Amino acid sequence: MRLFVMIDVPDAWRSAARAAQRALIERVPPETLRPVARAQLHLTLRFLGEVDEGSVPALRHHLSSVAPVDLTLELGRAGSFGGPRRTRVAWLAVESANGGLDALAERIEGAVVSAGAPPRRERFHAHLTLARVARRVQGPASRAVGEAVAALPRAEAPPFRAREFALVRSHLGSAGGHGPRYETIAPFR
Repeated sequence: MRLFVMIDVPDAWRSAARAAQRALIERVPPETLRPVARAQLHLTLRFLGEVDEGSVPALRHHLSSVAPVDLTLELGRAGSFGGPRRTRVAWLAVESANGGLDALAERIEGAVVSAGAPPRRERFHAHLTLARVARRVQGPASRAVGEAVAALPRAEAPPFRAREFALVRSHLGSAGGHGPRYETIAPFR
């Protein structure tokens, strides 16, 4: 089963993300971006990938030691992963005061590693994924995405007080083009 740990975001953030997606789509060649569906917008704290179902009880146990959570989060500027000619993902930054979000991510990292998951390979970068760049897009079209992302204004949404996170299963989309479906395995309040 494909698992990740996340914070669900409020509707105001989903609306701000949709506005940013529309602005991006207007600035790049057609069919360059694959926007994330409104229902799938979330803040990933730790992607676990394919995990044996027998590991779920240990994950639940160790993640329960991380709660409680009480953070005030804000949407930040838009950004992208990949260099100017290799932009692959467009996102909105998520920020918290006093490094609280980074500290939560580190506690979650410790919990999932204690439960038997391998350590994270890359540094935690808090963000909402807006869109992925289509695989066939390279060179000038990829650069256009990077430039469009850089030109986006800061997202307009009120701060959000996060008091829970969840262990979630991702059921990948069908061949018909539908995105993933998420199933909450365990909420942690």
